Amino acid sequence: MRADTALPAAPADRLQGVRQRVDAAPDLSAWALITAPAHPSLREAHPGTALWGEWRVDPGLVGLDTGRARPIRVEIGRPDRDDLWRLPVTDLVPSALAWHPTLPLVAGLALRGRRAHPWIADHRARTVVRYGQVRAATSLTGLGGGGAPPLTWCGSDLVILTPAPPPTGGGGAAEPGRIAVACEARGPGWPVFPQGVPELAALAAVRVAELAPGTGTLRTLTGPLLVRELEPAPGGGHLLVTHLDEGTSHSLEPNWATSVTGTGPFARGAGARPVPPRTRWAAGAPDVLAWPDADHRVLMCAAAEYPTAATACVDLPAPAGPWWPLWLGGEPHVLGTREEFGGEPRVRSTGAGSGGATHVLGTLDEVGAEPHTPGTRDGFGAEPHVPGTQDAFAREPHTPGTHADATPYLSAP
Repeated sequence: MRADTALPAAPADRLQGVRQRVDAAPDLSAWALITAPAHPSLREAHPGTALWGEWRVDPGLVGLDTGRARPIRVEIGRPDRDDLWRLPVTDLVPSALAWHPTLPLVAGLALRGRRAHPWIADHRARTVVRYGQVRAATSLTGLGGGGAPPLTWCGSDLVILTPAPPPTGGGGAAEPGRIAVACEARGPGWPVFPQGVPELAALAAVRVAELAPGTGTLRTLTGPLLVRELEPAPGGGHLLVTHLDEGTSHSLEPNWATSVTGTGPFARGAGARPVPPRTRWAAGAPDVLAWPDADHRVLMCAAAEYPTAATACVDLPAPAGPWWPLWLGGEPHVLGTREEFGGEPRVRSTGAGSGGATHVLGTLDEVGAEPHTPGTRDGFGAEPHVPGTQDAFAREPHTPGTHADATPYLSAP
């Protein structure tokens, strides 16, 4: 979770035109207070910045110029500490941070000269490791200002973007083909000549790679792509990559596609498998893909077996609004809200374990003073319960990865 809400600043900061924002871990186990000038300095602009349509591409970042100023300082806080820890890293790239889902680790990018490289901080032990030998990139993750983080965690490894090598057979990008165009003088209007994807690929194409924090070694996961977002599976073994659809896009109309790739033991070399539009991860399973089809169904299968595996499906009402996939007890379910599923919050399923029925989700008072979620009777002791509530956690909520000892999770390679 990231909040870009402005925080109260000191009077001196106001005089200098400084703003603050908060970038927080998803479980709120830590947060970063980022202080930066209100406007970027001209000295930070790369002299070789190029335009592709309305996008400014920084050749040093091998990605978009976000238009944000570089942070002056980043201070990390935790609920168990009264003071803030100032991150001892300078020349930070003004992109979103990557928080580990269970360990006290956060990662980002910093500049050395004009080029970016990753760093990882253990905010509990208050140590930092910089990987100056690894060049990182941002590609199209900076769309929308801060955009999506240009790196993410998959299990114990950090997934980053690295610059793709230039096309073989030449020292640089090939000159795009030109054809003569005749335009009729009829208006009002004007001729437009959009730029092609090869011109952008020469500036911002990247490969998705896996960085081992302990050794600093890289393993390439995909071929060249123009990446907008990285979304790891809940179990950390696979990754959804949103990237520009090179076959249908140009500078006036960018279109997006999604591919899945394995990480760690699930990696299949340098390649990514295209998945259908609107594919997402199903909750309740480590790596189950879910996507809608034209017949008002949601299909699901394990990411490791896609696209050859058989799919399980759940019918959706027609028309269906927003929905959320859920894989529970080895069966597919789909969550919807009151308006979409017949006036009540419901979960649709077709599995034998749930009787093929539509189960109702309720609040505390509606379902016997305990939160419930649908599940099969055998898997949940004849009652649909939420795993890990009162009895499982000794009636207290717990945060993963906050062990009582002070053992650091990170050491220098």
